[in-house]
Amino acid sequence: MSLAQRLVRMLPHRWADAIERESREWKVSCVRCGGERSVWDTGGVLYRASGEPRILIRCTGCGTTGVGRVHRVRSDA
Repeated sequence: MSLAQRLVRMLPHRWADAIERESREWKVSCVRCGGERSVWDTGGVLYRASGEPRILIRCTGCGTTGVGRVHRVRSDA
């Protein structure tokens, strides 16, 4: 768990759960192989964010370092 995630866990449970749930909705996709992981699984935190930035990632699918697309996949729950 990253430092940012540990800090989130210090918040009241209701807030921490909402932040983790939304961070899991945000996905980082490899533009080469299409491999996808949630921002939370990569050690990050995104809450009340917008846009679709591109960031440098190390893909666990194809093992390359390159550009990744961040996008939100909303859950219907």
